[in-house]
Amino acid sequence: MNKILIFDRMNSSEFPGGDTVQINAIKNFLVKHNYDVKISTDPLEDLSEYHYIFIFNLTNPLEAYVCMKACEKYNKPYILFPVYWNLDSLKMPIQFNLKMLVKMIIPNFLKSYIRALKFLKNNHEIIGSFQIKNKELFNINNCIRSILRKAFYVCPNSYAEWKHLNDNFELNQLNKNVKVIYNGIDLDRLRVIEQDDSIKAKYNLPENYICCVGGIGPRKNQLNLVKAANRGRINLVLIGKASYGYENYFKKVKSISRDNIYFLEQLPQEEVFKIMKSSIGHIQPSFIETPGLASLEAMVLDIPIIVSNTEPVKEYFKDIAVYCIPYEVENINECLLTFKNEIGKKDIQRYTGYNYDWNHVLKELETIL
Repeated sequence: MNKILIFDRMNSSEFPGGDTVQINAIKNFLVKHNYDVKISTDPLEDLSEYHYIFIFNLTNPLEAYVCMKACEKYNKPYILFPVYWNLDSLKMPIQFNLKMLVKMIIPNFLKSYIRALKFLKNNHEIIGSFQIKNKELFNINNCIRSILRKAFYVCPNSYAEWKHLNDNFELNQLNKNVKVIYNGIDLDRLRVIEQDDSIKAKYNLPENYICCVGGIGPRKNQLNLVKAANRGRINLVLIGKASYGYENYFKKVKSISRDNIYFLEQLPQEEVFKIMKSSIGHIQPSFIETPGLASLEAMVLDIPIIVSNTEPVKEYFKDIAVYCIPYEVENINECLLTFKNEIGKKDIQRYTGYNYDWNHVLKELETIL
């Protein structure tokens, strides 16, 4: 029996995200297909008994780098799930506070240096164990390039993500070792969710509302979303807590919200699904998504969806969704009004979601292992 270890983010238990869902789905799929799988947040894990290692999430490149070093120490092949987009390329607007302004104007080499110093301070034991030289961590792009080039396989969540990686890191020579594995959903679990209007009374929600599920932070763009909902006095339910390091962003979003904006922080997933099912639509106006698991879930719950007009998202949803321009509050408002007034809902193509069921998308993994 092949034994597999999956490295998860060190802070995933406190700040779960889409990568957390993907990791658990991969583990469940592989266990069901007779693999022995363990999830670990400790780069110092003894890898000697494992056949393959999975590394996730280049948005935490230094964590991924030390996991790569662990694989090198034990001479183990690793499969990389990048979950990557260069956020500096998005040109997200500077929306508030001095801290955000400073972050935007600092040159990239200095950002890398500061990020490396913070990582070094918090992870002395790990860095010493793998005899990593400090200067290795100061150039984050070189770290990412090394992780990509040394991978046994690279498994982006979309062809758009792979193109973006290739454009940023010139990786054409890896094409034979790339396998796009789409993000997925638990179709059987979603199919049994029924509309339950008592959920509105339970959480003191209005009769008609549009919902948005996800961590509250700049990339998810809730600030522009709330501005748009305020403009049209549209009832909006935001489900999620502040993303790591963005508590001030959450406070800003709350500070501009009127009485048509409802905040629900972390809830059991079944409750989230019921709130989504009872809504008139779901929106994710993120500056980037790959593609946004909540939108996939809403699609299968038969809820009309609004998503951003970014390449990975369009690759998933094609003509199923209404597309908004995340940088334009007025455009987001127009999309919200479309759902509020129930215009065009009947014209939105419904989709069973089979192509994005975990049991379907993860079959690709078995062609690698």
